[in-house]
Amino acid sequence: GKGEVLVHVAASPVNPSDLMFLRGMYVRKKLPVVPGFECSGEVMARGGGGGLLARYLVGKRVSCGAPMDGDGTWAEYMVTPAALCIPLLKPTDTEQAASLIVNPFTAWALLDGAVRGGARAVAQTAAASALGRMMVRLAARRRVPLVNVVRRAEQVELLESEGAEHV
Repeated sequence: GKGEVLVHVAASPVNPSDLMFLRGMYVRKKLPVVPGFECSGEVMARGGGGGLLARYLVGKRVSCGAPMDGDGTWAEYMVTPAALCIPLLKPTDTEQAASLIVNPFTAWALLDGAVRGGARAVAQTAAASALGRMMVRLAARRRVPLVNVVRRAEQVELLESEGAEHV
């Protein structure tokens, strides 16, 4: 469709939000539906009259999100709005790029919301998760004190090796 691109999917992660979706506990979509909220791959084609962005993306490697009203990323090919695609630099690893959207933007939104709300510090559970580790790095860059809750001793060591102060 107009403004959409066809992506040949190279990699797509399984995030907790994906698992919640499969259990019917997150976003609800009309069934049948392909799950998956983010991926990386190559843009193979664009819809007619797709505009400058869609035209630019054809042939490019991208990280992209799935449209909230359609199929997801756990497929060989997917259609998504060009606006949900981020072109990748050549040295960017394809598998790492598959996780460029959900957790990084969630970490940014959580920390930004706390700071805007006047919080002088933030506490997080499941701090050794992918999202938690992103929060550790982002909070350090923004100089926001972060209290990290984990379940096992080796997770304490992991976070401390990544610069976490309060675990």
